[in-house]
Amino acid sequence: MLKNNLFSILLVAAFFLPLHTASAEHALDGKSYVVEVTKEGEELFTNENIEFADGKMETTFKEDEGYNKADYETSKEGETIHFKATSTNKEGDSLTWNGSESDGVLQGTIALKSAKNSAASWSFKSAAR
Repeated sequence: MLKNNLFSILLVAAFFLPLHTASAEHALDGKSYVVEVTKEGEELFTNENIEFADGKMETTFKEDEGYNKADYETSKEGETIHFKATSTNKEGDSLTWNGSESDGVLQGTIALKSAKNSAASWSFKSAAR
């Protein structure tokens, strides 16, 4: 009897664990933000849009340079959701977004790595929702 109950518990856990994990992978789906992007001593980009849907992150930042939707992944630490996404353009340059969402504020960094080995970085932050 104990053996059957243990088997039943393990079977139920095996069914629900993947469902819980899948939802954590894209915990920002359905959310959108307007962020300011800054770089010390340089231009301030305002009203850049970021949208999360269907496991993809889409942003208006540098979209004119060919950066499109990117797969993203998340992890949780308490009430904070951490995320990472990398988008690559036709030239092989990549933008990597590392950030977090907490209390309705999305913030983090963007790192550009060019195929020609040059690099740049920015910070971004949204207003509270």
